[in-house]
Amino acid sequence: MSVSIDTGKYEIVCVEGVCVRSERSVFSEVVARLGAGVVVKIVKALGDDAFITRPEKGWITVNENALIKRRRKEKEFHGSTPKGSLVKCPFCGTTNLVSIPNDQIHHVQKFAITCFNCEQNFRSTRVPPALDSGSRSSSPATSGVRIVRRKKRTRRTLFCFEFSVALELCKVVSSEIGFEIEANESNLHQTSLVFGIQKSVLPRVLDCAAKNRNMRVARIPGIEHPCNKVVLAMLMNSIKALCQNALFEFWPETHTMPGDENLLASILVGRDLYICKPAKRGKGQGIFMTSHFSQLALKKNSKTTQHVVQKYVDDIILEGDKKFDLRLYVMIKCIEPLEIYLCHEGLVRFCTQPYQKPSPGSLGPLTAHLTNYGINKNSKSYVRSDLPSGGNGSKRSLSSFLHSKTLEQHGVDPESLQESLEDLATKTCICIAPTLQLAALNHPETSDQCFHIIGLDVLLDSDGNPMLVEINASPSFNIEFTDKVDLNTFSEMGSLCNCAECDYLHVHRVCPVDREVKTKMLTGACNIALGDADSRFWKRLSVEAHESIHSTWQHLWHIYRKHVFTPDLFVNTDVTKVLNRTLSLVVKMLDQKFIHVNVWEQCERYFAKPRCFINPYVDNYLIYIETLTTIVPPLVHEQSLNFISSFIFYTSMLKE
Repeated sequence: MSVSIDTGKYEIVCVEGVCVRSERSVFSEVVARLGAGVVVKIVKALGDDAFITRPEKGWITVNENALIKRRRKEKEFHGSTPKGSLVKCPFCGTTNLVSIPNDQIHHVQKFAITCFNCEQNFRSTRVPPALDSGSRSSSPATSGVRIVRRKKRTRRTLFCFEFSVALELCKVVSSEIGFEIEANESNLHQTSLVFGIQKSVLPRVLDCAAKNRNMRVARIPGIEHPCNKVVLAMLMNSIKALCQNALFEFWPETHTMPGDENLLASILVGRDLYICKPAKRGKGQGIFMTSHFSQLALKKNSKTTQHVVQKYVDDIILEGDKKFDLRLYVMIKCIEPLEIYLCHEGLVRFCTQPYQKPSPGSLGPLTAHLTNYGINKNSKSYVRSDLPSGGNGSKRSLSSFLHSKTLEQHGVDPESLQESLEDLATKTCICIAPTLQLAALNHPETSDQCFHIIGLDVLLDSDGNPMLVEINASPSFNIEFTDKVDLNTFSEMGSLCNCAECDYLHVHRVCPVDREVKTKMLTGACNIALGDADSRFWKRLSVEAHESIHSTWQHLWHIYRKHVFTPDLFVNTDVTKVLNRTLSLVVKMLDQKFIHVNVWEQCERYFAKPRCFINPYVDNYLIYIETLTTIVPPLVHEQSLNFISSFIFYTSMLKE
C-alpha cells in the first residue's frame, strides 16, 4: 500500500500511487481503506492541518498555508512538535509516514522505524523533505517518492461593469456558459470576458488586457466612429461609387451636411421626400421630413449640426397597418483578417401608431414612423407579451417573424431574405473595417483580443429587399423594462425603484422576448470569442464571397497607411497634407498615362470646408477615400472602379 498527500501547492505522490481522501464525517471509510496505522500517523503528524475529503477518490489534503504558519510559530517558540516525513519500507515497499524530531530533521543519520504493514524494524537515512515551509524543492525526492508542482487553478469569470444595463443579462449568460459573474473592478485583470464597456473606461480595460493575454474585450476601440450617421454615409457613398452602385442597393440615397449643400439644393425642389437626421442625437430627436432645401438651410450654421439627409423609404412591407424594422446582431471577432458572424436571432420592433405616408414638412406622430424602442415604449398602444417569441407584441423575435404570415402574404421567401441579410451584413462590415484597422494602430498589442457586437437596423421594402437604415455601435443589452406602479394597490414595496431611467416610482421587470433573444445572442458570442464556433445561434459570414470589393477596399487602406498616413494625422485634421500626399500619387500616375488634368483645384474647392467633425484620424481618412472614389474619377473621365484599379497597380510598383 502507498499513500499520496496533497499539500496544496505541492503534491507528494508515491510511485505505487494508491491515494485516499475523505471527509472527517466519514473518517471510518478512510480507516477501512488505508488501515488504522497510516491514518493515525498522518493525523498525528499533521494534526489539524490535515483535511480529509472525497472518500471515493481517497485523498487526504494538507492545508499548507495553515501548516506553514504553525511551523513558523513553533520555530519562533522553539517548539518540538514532530514533523511528518515519508519513508519506504525495504521489506514490503510500503510508504510509512514517520515523525522525526525537529532538532534532527536536517541531519543525515539513521532512524529506527517500524513498518505499520509488515511490522519489520529497519533503519533508514532516506528521509524526504518535511511537509512544511522547508520543502520547497521541485527536484525528485528519495526513492519511491517524487514532488510535483501543482498547476495554479484560475477562475473563469465574466466581468460586467456595475453601471452597465448589460449586468443582468451577463448574470444569465454566465450561468449558461459555466462562468462566474464579476463586477468588482479590482478583479478585472483576472477575468476572461469583459462586457458593459463605455468609452471612458476602455483604456483601463485595455491596460488589463495587455497584462492578461487570455482576456477578451467586448469593445473594439474606435467602433463609435464608423457607426456615426455622417461617417457611415460618407463611407457607404464612397464604396457605392467604387462599385457603380451595383453591390450596395441596400443603402438608400444619402447625403451629408455640411458638404453636400449644392447637390441638395438641386435635388430638393418639392418632389421627392427626404428625412433629415442629426448625426449625434438619438430617440428621434431633431428628425424631420422635407422636400425643400430652404428648410435644410436653417440647419447648417454650426459644427454641432451635422446631419444626414436620406431619401425616405416609404414603399415598405407593413404588419397590418404598422411599420416595423429588424434589429440584426453582427459580431466582429477580428478586424485583420476580417472575421464576422451574424446571429440567427434578432428583434423585430413595431411602431405603435398606424403608418401613413408622410407629407413634406409633416412627419406626423413619431410613433408611426420611427420604430425605436425608446420612443414607443411609453405609448399607451405599446403591447407587451409574456411569450419568449413576443407573440403579437410590439417587440418580437426575428426567428418567429421570419415564419409568420406577414412575409408569406407579401411573397417573401424567408431563406432568400436570410441570404440578403447576410449579404448586407458582410458588405457593411467590409465598408467600415478600414477605420477600425486605423484605430487599432493605437492599440497594436491588444487589437487581437477585442471583439464587438453591433446592431444593424433594417427595413424591408415592398419587394422584400432589406434596406440598411443605420448602425448602432452599442445595441441595448438590457433585458428589463420599467413598470409604473400604483402605490395604493402595489404590495411589493421592497422592489420599488426611483432610478433616473424614469421620473416616477417604478419596478424593473424582465422582458421575456429580450431575455430569450439576447441570452441566445450573447451566449453564442461568448463561445465564439473564446474560440468555440457556436453554430446554434451564429453563422460565420463569408468575406471571400465578396473578395473583389473586399480586396480593392483593403488595398486602398494599405496605400493610405503606407504612402499618406503619418502619426500626426492621428491628432490633427490636416486637409492640405492629406491632399498633397494623395494627389502627388495621382498626378504621377496620370503623367505616366499622358493625362494632364488639374485635379488640385477641384479637390481644394471640394474640401474648402471640412465635411466631417468626428475625429482627426477618421476625418483624414475620409478626405483620402472621397478624393479617390468621388472627386478625381469624373475629372479624368473614368469610372471609379477602373481608376482605382489603375491607382492600386501604380502604387504597387512604387519602391519602398
